[in-house]
Amino acid sequence: MFDLFKLSFKSIFAKKFRTILTILGVCIGVASVILINTISDMGIKKVNGELDSLGLNGITFSAKGANITNEDLKTVTKQKGVKSVAPILTNKAEISNGFKTQNIILWGIDSNAKQVISVDILYGKAFSEYDISSKNNICLIDKSTSKKLFGRENSVGKNISILINGTFKNFKIGGIAKSDSGILQSIMGTALPCFCYIPYTTMQLELSTNTLYQIAAKIDNNYSPNFVAKEIKKIIDNEKGIKDSVSSGNLATSRMALTNLLNTVSAVFAVVGIISLLVCALGILTVMLVSVNERTREIGIKKAVGASFFNILAEFLFEALTICLIGSIIGSVLGVAIIFLGNELLNLGAMLSFKNIIIAMSGAFLTGGIFGIYPAVKAAKMNPCEALRYE
Repeated sequence: MFDLFKLSFKSIFAKKFRTILTILGVCIGVASVILINTISDMGIKKVNGELDSLGLNGITFSAKGANITNEDLKTVTKQKGVKSVAPILTNKAEISNGFKTQNIILWGIDSNAKQVISVDILYGKAFSEYDISSKNNICLIDKSTSKKLFGRENSVGKNISILINGTFKNFKIGGIAKSDSGILQSIMGTALPCFCYIPYTTMQLELSTNTLYQIAAKIDNNYSPNFVAKEIKKIIDNEKGIKDSVSSGNLATSRMALTNLLNTVSAVFAVVGIISLLVCALGILTVMLVSVNERTREIGIKKAVGASFFNILAEFLFEALTICLIGSIIGSVLGVAIIFLGNELLNLGAMLSFKNIIIAMSGAFLTGGIFGIYPAVKAAKMNPCEALRYE
């Protein structure tokens, strides 16, 4: 076995430039498969992470035939099977620190916001029940907004003005949240909106309204989300005297649909990866056929001195596999390096999976081995007399 690898190294590097180009092709193919699978895994993890905030039993209620109000919030809260409820208000707005102005998406939330949207507090603290009931002018801004306004992540305690209903109102920053846009925010920067959060009661006060954009509810595991949603809709319809006054959405269904979509995208990515490996395999096939043609006389001499069919077959097959081995190792290192740099420079949060490395290397070996069989068989089947006469 060792002698075969030694002979393979000697043979493939007899033509250095050609071999290096072939290895480079395998390297790029393996690195591409690793990156494609990692991006796919990262996307699925990101979406699932966002939906996990409400869990599999989360449902939402939105306005349809009538507005959603605080009374509807109380109705949902009292319903049997509802574990927790969170109101949501959203609006476009502007915030200013007196020197800089930033366009934002303004969220009106309560102390249960963690169960609705990804509001992970980095500095300071989230809203308290007192802030909600007292309609305090306190806010949370995300990390990217803090950087744009104050040049640093932690700006807790600073005062800002928020444009609500055509008038700038003074708010105190009580906490800094992790940028909700995550990966895309890192890549696209200002192309994605910044976020600011205030108590929903404060937002209703400033807008002079008691309506809500949405109500999110977390359902107890012992109850069916669809059944609870139907019961709540029936009660709200009776209270308002309007049929289909609200619409409901089941996050379990949404999650399934998104998961299926992501799986389809992952399958497309996998096909792209397979194509890249097939291109590499075709390169190996071409190089090995050229090598067989160039070494026809050498093959004839080896057969003349007693080399068997399997000796020649093993020699050329090991050459193809050696090219795959070198290219796979370099490609794996390159793929891991790109993932590491992406995490360091763009804060992608990509997780390195050894499964993806093994899949990429195995795919390269499999396709390289399959496409390397034909040249090896062709060499092994050569007639020694005709091979010796080859010029």
